[in-house]
Amino acid sequence: MIALADHSQLEWLEHDRKEMRRLLAEDATLFEPLADTTDPRAHTLYLVIADLFWQVWYHAIAVEVLLREELTTTVVVVQRALYEAIATLAYLHSHPNRSSEAEVLLASTYVRQLALFGEQKQVREEREEILARMPPDSVNTARQRLSKGRRTWTGKSIREMMTAANVTGYDTLYSYLSSKTHAGIAGEHVRILRGTGSMATIHIGSTISTNDVEAHANFARRALHGSLQILWEHFGRGRPLTIHSANPFEWAMPRPS
Repeated sequence: MIALADHSQLEWLEHDRKEMRRLLAEDATLFEPLADTTDPRAHTLYLVIADLFWQVWYHAIAVEVLLREELTTTVVVVQRALYEAIATLAYLHSHPNRSSEAEVLLASTYVRQLALFGEQKQVREEREEILARMPPDSVNTARQRLSKGRRTWTGKSIREMMTAANVTGYDTLYSYLSSKTHAGIAGEHVRILRGTGSMATIHIGSTISTNDVEAHANFARRALHGSLQILWEHFGRGRPLTIHSANPFEWAMPRPS
């Protein structure tokens, strides 16, 4: 590992993006299990694990770009999606029946797509054909869990899912991200500050402090490193994993002076 204090967390996030690409591209056989459909249930698990990792990776890249542009609100929206992606990956990876759970997640995806795009003949026929080939118990479980309303594909609330996966930060971070995500918030992008007499100062746009940039970048790095560790457990097949980077889990927010 490289010394943590050598660069800012945002600089390390850019470094990690490139380092992940190097690790994933240097061995052309790494993702061979995705081409092996001998065992459909095992193949589904590989597919879902890889797909969730890519979600985390792409969200982390978006966080880096948005932080450089100081697009604070959009960063929060992407961070919430990133949080849910790493929580889903951690939940699936830690589940005692993760192969069957991967099938339920995939079936849930297709059931939701039928509800959203069912009027499109090609989409409907394709999704129905895939669901017909999947184990009926997994498809039925997916439909049953989704029928519970605003819960996740697990049948649990997002808080319950995070607890089951030992993912921390629901109250301290996820609730904050959720409060900033929805459009029912006003007064943070256009502010009118009273001055002397009848004068006022108008502030348009949002600002982000250096500490907030570092905190957002570090969270994205933690998710990226954690998801890579999970990916490697499934695809590494005994390969050593050496990440040339500073350990994001050793970073702590600087105390105010």
